[in-house]
Amino acid sequence: MTCAHVVAEAIGYDEYEVMTPTQLVPLEFAFAGGTDEASVEAWWPVAREGEEPLHGRADLALLALGRPLPPGVIPARLVNSDNLRHQTFETLGFPQKHPLGLPANGICGPPRRDKRILVQSQNVPIEPGFSGAPV
Repeated sequence: MTCAHVVAEAIGYDEYEVMTPTQLVPLEFAFAGGTDEASVEAWWPVAREGEEPLHGRADLALLALGRPLPPGVIPARLVNSDNLRHQTFETLGFPQKHPLGLPANGICGPPRRDKRILVQSQNVPIEPGFSGAPV
């Protein structure tokens, strides 16, 4: 799972388009040295206006890999909990001036009234380029 705008940029697609892209998405496994292509299995485009993302799914893409993971790649374990408060995270983002990536770690806050979870980075600011990074 990643952000729809990340997929759209990778394949030259309109991030607001409601139709699911049919193009394959190129993938690179940064630390395993492998590449792959993925199909877009589910697509929720970027919302066009206002508070729309707060009222439903938006800016999400679910990808399916074309073949098994490269050797040495371990899928992330997903937490099955509604309470992420005080949970730590590590991720790798690609903000400007960091083409090889920048690791970030931090802690999750309590859920807000709109059910979003705020994260607090402990070592670098979360900025554009971290979207689509797994947490």
